[in-house]
Amino acid sequence: MTAAKYLLSKSALIAETIGIEYAERAIRENPDSVEAMNIWVNCHPSGQQLSAYKEMLSKFPNYAGGHELIAHFYFYDFKETELAIEYMQKAMLLDSRIKGHLLGRCYYKIGEYEKAIAIYQGLPEIKSADLSYLISIIQDKQAEDL
Repeated sequence: MTAAKYLLSKSALIAETIGIEYAERAIRENPDSVEAMNIWVNCHPSGQQLSAYKEMLSKFPNYAGGHELIAHFYFYDFKETELAIEYMQKAMLLDSRIKGHLLGRCYYKIGEYEKAIAIYQGLPEIKSADLSYLISIIQDKQAEDL
């Protein structure tokens, strides 16, 4: 697994060629390793990572990080906010350490402003001034939509 990690850190081209080979070897040697599978996924070209993450979740359905990363793909790359919400909700259900920034953005994007505000209010790392600013933006948008 160390070789696969090293190759992943060097460049995308190396990761996409021999990195996958070493990652697959790490999976064979450590079939129950989420870490080995995660390295394998990250060695794939970006256009293939979503399907690789889905394959990972078929083996490790309770891996919250996988659900969170798929949510990012759906929101940012495919603009499928509803699917991003489903995956983020599952990720947060599986691991309470996962923060809801993306879920808040999703709710904002689909016009569910009260849910967005509730998510942002529950994020302890947001400073009160930043939270007040976010809430004012959401409330302004909400007023525009009326």
